[in-house]
Amino acid sequence: MARQLRASGEKVALLAIIDGDAPASVRITGTWTPAGVGRFVRNLGFWFFDDLLQTTPHSVCTRLGSKIRLFRDRLTASGPTARSADIRDALGVPDMHERNIPWLEAFSDAMGKY
Repeated sequence: MARQLRASGEKVALLAIIDGDAPASVRITGTWTPAGVGRFVRNLGFWFFDDLLQTTPHSVCTRLGSKIRLFRDRLTASGPTARSADIRDALGVPDMHERNIPWLEAFSDAMGKY
């Protein structure tokens, strides 16, 4: 981003991104690999204990549903019913209101490009 600004003649003293983890691709593509299955299984314990011990029962159910949708979308990604996952599921914020989807998509796109 700083290089682009400088190339357009702007002076850049500081460029900072706050809380900007680059999200994974929202498009579910390809098929499961043994490494992908291993990562998924390793993360189950984290998701379970993080959700169960640190959130409300409603949030646990919402996030569990999100993980199940992502898993289902991954399993069907190479078939005739392939589709994009809900961006809220892909970014790990399933409780976020639907009105924020355009912002999340813009955020994801910007993080992927920069």
